[in-house]
Amino acid sequence: MYPVRVLTLLILCFMLAGHVVPLAAEGQPDIVGLSLGITLSEAEQKIKAADPAFEIKALKDKSGTVCGYEACRTDKKSMTMTGPRLEEQIIVLAGKNGLVNTVARSQQQPADSGLLPETLDAALREKYGEPSLQRVQKWDRIMAWAHDSNGNPIKDISPYLARPSDKPQQPSSWGSVALSRLTEAHMLAPKKLPQDGGTLILARFGLKSPGGSPDATMRVTAFSVSMFDMAALYADTVADKEDQTRRQREQYEKDKANKPTL
Repeated sequence: MYPVRVLTLLILCFMLAGHVVPLAAEGQPDIVGLSLGITLSEAEQKIKAADPAFEIKALKDKSGTVCGYEACRTDKKSMTMTGPRLEEQIIVLAGKNGLVNTVARSQQQPADSGLLPETLDAALREKYGEPSLQRVQKWDRIMAWAHDSNGNPIKDISPYLARPSDKPQQPSSWGSVALSRLTEAHMLAPKKLPQDGGTLILARFGLKSPGGSPDATMRVTAFSVSMFDMAALYADTVADKEDQTRRQREQYEKDKANKPTL
């Protein structure tokens, strides 16, 4: 028999991976079996395999091209002002090369019987290793894992870690609604992207005291995990700037050639 603590960690790791655990790319970090660098088609199939109850819809960029997917699972027996209670949300976004550069997932927990923060903390360490950074506040906790393009831990990740009030960078490949989706789900995104690339994983969980009692044990009411291919996102932001410069130059040349009739 497993000791209670080991059994608890196994259950939590199973929850972090999803109801059915799909295979991720070997040696690559994943969220619900979704790893960076896969195609959108592969991502859609993995989401369906994780839980058939997910309602999946496409996210599109300004040109109407599918740039990602948003999957939601709701509790239709529990209604809110806006509809069924949202239990889980997954967002997958691809770059200009068509490969996934962003995976994010959030889950809601019962306010009176949610996970203990130390249990979730241990499960995240079990899955992703020791965090590069951790910020602990009374009602909010953030954990981050960052590695450079060679897989070495990044010692100082504070320049890349956005606080909840910061506005992250948004490459055009994310589409017009992607960033708002991440924000609404309390998912964190990079504040800045390093030129040498690497991978950034951000976990955030909100805490609440059941019944509002100051003496009650704090519980996790919601948590999210986001994963980013910083090299791919940086390449897309550079391409965006180059494209903007090209269009400005073309417009200037067009305006310059538009001579008045005197």
